[in-house]
Amino acid sequence: MRLLLAMLLMFSGYSFASCGNIDDHDQRAYCNARESGSSCGNIDDHDQRAYCNATTGGSSCGNIDNHDLRTRCEAMKR
Repeated sequence: MRLLLAMLLMFSGYSFASCGNIDDHDQRAYCNARESGSSCGNIDDHDQRAYCNATTGGSSCGNIDNHDLRTRCEAMKR
């Protein structure tokens, strides 16, 4: 019984995790844009901002210079 309770408590913390717990500024801004619909304009990195705009706002992945990130973006939009 204790093991079950411990496991429930351990996993319940993940359901209350928020974007505010992310240390990286750009990743936190992307999380906020994805979760609450806030602007991608707070993201400093050009490619990450373009990725955010493409995946949350429907703009093109073509503005992303980084090949891997552009490919990931195109795969997510399919």
